[in-house]
Amino acid sequence: MNRNSSDDKSYTVIQNQYLTDNSSSISEYIANSAFPGISFVNCNFEKINVAWAVFGSCNFQNCIFNDFYTRKGIFSGCYFESCKVTNSSMIKVEVHDTQFKNCEFENVELTANDIFCCTFKEIRFLKSELKFLSVNDCCFENSKIIDSEVEKVTFKNTHLKTLSF
Repeated sequence: MNRNSSDDKSYTVIQNQYLTDNSSSISEYIANSAFPGISFVNCNFEKINVAWAVFGSCNFQNCIFNDFYTRKGIFSGCYFESCKVTNSSMIKVEVHDTQFKNCEFENVELTANDIFCCTFKEIRFLKSELKFLSVNDCCFENSKIIDSEVEKVTFKNTHLKTLSF
């Protein structure tokens, strides 16, 4: 499931945008809690609340998420590259078949999430809460968890290649 910019031809592309709950470019997606096949490039997501939202086959490149809140959402078949998530909360979220490359999570609450068939390369979790997570069939490579609270995280069939705490 490797994706790059040449794969974006079938995607709706939103780029160089400052996005909030009231942004016209994503208001219809927020209203329907569905983000199908969108490629976000160089976007800033600020103070967005998308509970129950489904992100299907979305690409996020060089994006910043600040005060991003999702509860009981789904990220399926997504790709995140060079993204930063800060001061955010993702609770009871299902993440599957998704790749993260060179991303940072700082002061992020990740609680009661099911994460499976995902790849994490060069990921940093800083001052975050990772609690009650189920991580299955994933791969962590060159990733770090720094000054974070980790509680009741289960790893099944997961490769921890240079994951450091």
